[in-house]
Amino acid sequence: MKIFCWIICLFASVISALFLISGLSAAESAPQEASIAAISVAIVIIPYVFTRAIEGFYKSNETFEEQNEEIISLLKKMVPGDNGSYKSKVDLESK
Repeated sequence: MKIFCWIICLFASVISALFLISGLSAAESAPQEASIAAISVAIVIIPYVFTRAIEGFYKSNETFEEQNEEIISLLKKMVPGDNGSYKSKVDLESK
C-alpha cells in the first residue's frame, strides 16, 4: 500500500510539472500564472500528505515503544538543579 501511494505521488509530480509548463506558456496575466502555480502545487501536495498519513498508520507500535523507553531512560538520568532546572547525571559525574 505504501509503495502504491508513493507511485501515485510520483505520477502526481509528473502531471503537476506538465500542467505547470503548459499552463504558464498559455497564461496571459500574472493572476493566471499564480492560479496555475497554486493548482500544480496542490496536485503534488495532496497525494504527498495522504501518503505520509498512510505511512503513519503503518508505523509499528514497537517504534513508538522504543522511542518511549529511550525518552524515559534519558529522563531518569536527569537530576534537579538550581532554580528548577535539570542537569544530566552524566554531566555531574564528569566534573
